[in-house]
Amino acid sequence: AAALTTVLQKGLSVRQTEALVRKLSGEKPASPPPAGPPPEVRELEERLQSALGTKVTLRHGKKGGTVTIHYYSEEELEALLGRLGVGG
Repeated sequence: AAALTTVLQKGLSVRQTEALVRKLSGEKPASPPPAGPPPEVRELEERLQSALGTKVTLRHGKKGGTVTIHYYSEEELEALLGRLGVGG
Protein backbone atom coordinates (compact mmCIF):
# COMPACT_ATOMS: atom_id res chain seq x y z
CA ALA A 1 0.00 0.00 0.00
CA ALA A 2 2.87 2.37 0.83
CA ALA A 3 4.46 1.66 -2.53
CA LEU A 4 1.24 2.46 -4.37
CA THR A 5 0.93 5.76 -2.52
CA THR A 6 4.53 6.67 -3.36
CA VAL A 7 4.05 5.78 -7.04
CA LEU A 8 0.87 7.83 -7.32
CA GLN A 9 2.14 10.84 -5.34
CA LYS A 10 5.45 11.08 -7.17
CA GLY A 11 4.17 10.00 -10.58
CA LEU A 12 6.94 7.42 -10.92
CA SER A 13 7.76 5.86 -14.26
CA VAL A 14 7.61 2.10 -14.79
CA ARG A 15 11.40 1.80 -14.30
CA GLN A 16 11.30 3.93 -11.16
CA THR A 17 8.42 1.81 -9.83
CA GLU A 18 10.36 -1.39 -10.53
CA ALA A 19 13.37 0.04 -8.67
CA LEU A 20 11.15 1.00 -5.73
CA VAL A 21 9.65 -2.50 -5.55
CA ARG A 22 13.15 -4.05 -5.67
CA LYS A 23 14.28 -1.72 -2.90
CA LEU A 24 11.27 -2.49 -0.72
CA SER A 25 11.53 -6.25 -1.27
CA GLY A 26 15.28 -6.30 -0.65
CA GLU A 27 15.91 -7.70 -4.11
CA LYS A 28 19.20 -6.73 -5.69
CA PRO A 29 19.21 -5.69 -9.34
CA ALA A 30 20.27 -8.46 -11.69
CA SER A 31 23.96 -8.26 -12.40
CA PRO A 32 25.11 -8.62 -15.98
CA PRO A 33 26.46 -12.03 -16.97
CA PRO A 34 30.20 -12.38 -16.48
CA ALA A 35 32.14 -11.17 -19.46
CA GLY A 36 34.09 -13.71 -21.43
CA PRO A 37 37.84 -13.53 -21.78
CA PRO A 38 39.33 -10.50 -23.55
CA PRO A 39 39.77 -10.89 -27.33
CA GLU A 40 43.55 -11.34 -27.08
CA VAL A 41 43.14 -14.16 -24.54
CA ARG A 42 40.44 -15.79 -26.69
CA GLU A 43 42.73 -15.60 -29.74
CA LEU A 44 45.59 -17.22 -27.80
CA GLU A 45 43.24 -19.98 -26.61
CA GLU A 46 42.22 -20.61 -30.23
CA ARG A 47 45.85 -20.74 -31.38
CA LEU A 48 46.74 -23.22 -28.64
CA GLN A 49 43.67 -25.31 -29.44
CA SER A 50 44.66 -25.40 -33.09
CA ALA A 51 48.25 -26.38 -32.28
CA LEU A 52 47.30 -29.05 -29.71
CA GLY A 53 44.13 -30.35 -31.32
CA THR A 54 42.01 -30.06 -28.17
CA LYS A 55 40.22 -27.52 -25.98
CA VAL A 56 42.52 -25.14 -24.07
CA THR A 57 41.39 -22.69 -21.39
CA LEU A 58 43.47 -19.77 -20.07
CA ARG A 59 42.76 -18.11 -16.72
CA HIS A 60 44.78 -15.01 -15.92
CA GLY A 61 45.21 -13.62 -12.42
CA LYS A 62 47.16 -10.74 -10.89
CA LYS A 63 50.35 -12.73 -10.38
CA GLY A 64 50.08 -15.37 -13.10
CA GLY A 65 47.51 -17.80 -14.30
CA THR A 66 46.70 -21.30 -15.43
CA VAL A 67 46.59 -23.10 -18.74
CA THR A 68 44.13 -25.99 -18.79
CA ILE A 69 44.50 -28.53 -21.59
CA HIS A 70 41.46 -30.78 -21.92
CA TYR A 71 41.52 -34.36 -23.20
CA TYR A 72 38.71 -36.85 -23.51
CA SER A 73 40.34 -40.27 -23.79
CA GLU A 74 43.58 -42.08 -23.02
CA GLU A 75 44.41 -42.11 -26.74
CA GLU A 76 43.91 -38.36 -26.96
CA LEU A 77 46.16 -37.88 -23.92
CA GLU A 78 48.91 -39.99 -25.52
CA ALA A 79 48.66 -37.98 -28.76
CA LEU A 80 48.74 -34.74 -26.80
CA LEU A 81 51.82 -35.81 -24.85
CA GLY A 82 53.50 -36.70 -28.14
CA ARG A 83 52.76 -33.22 -29.55
CA LEU A 84 54.28 -31.71 -26.41
CA GLY A 85 57.36 -33.90 -26.73
CA VAL A 86 56.79 -35.74 -23.46
CA GLY A 87 55.36 -39.02 -24.79
CA GLY A 88 54.80 -41.76 -22.25
